[in-house]
Amino acid sequence: APNWNEYFVQKEVLRVGYLQPADTELLINAYPALTYETEVRQRLYEQTQGHPAMLQIVLHKIVETANLTRKTHIDLPDLEKALSETLYQQDNNVVDIFWTQFCKNRGLRPAVLELLAGKTPTDEKALFQLTEHEFVIEREGKFVFRVPLFETWLRKYSKFVD
Repeated sequence: APNWNEYFVQKEVLRVGYLQPADTELLINAYPALTYETEVRQRLYEQTQGHPAMLQIVLHKIVETANLTRKTHIDLPDLEKALSETLYQQDNNVVDIFWTQFCKNRGLRPAVLELLAGKTPTDEKALFQLTEHEFVIEREGKFVFRVPLFETWLRKYSKFVD
């Protein structure tokens, strides 16, 4: 609302996909003054699956904190602190928008709640939309959230956020 396609008929759709591990590494290394433990690099990718906005938010917080504390080597506690101050928050500008706008406006919330309950959504259109936008993938014959942080946030906040 409004349907911007009606106003910008000469638009070009740009799909921004998830980053591959190598591209995630490039983003992590964009600030060369910092070094990261291998486990931090691995956990960053595992938790975000290369979601560009999530990576950028967490890495920004890490750099900001490192600049304040003058710390140059980032370890797992640093990563967990950055996650807790950014993506694990109710208003994190990524998952909350997914839930409060994307899911609400398209009527996808029941399907998401079914996924959280470990069930395959009964609404095929909703499942199609969730997979088409890569929020959900099929893994070992079961539909799951692609990004663990999405599921973590939804389990914690979805019942409290409209």
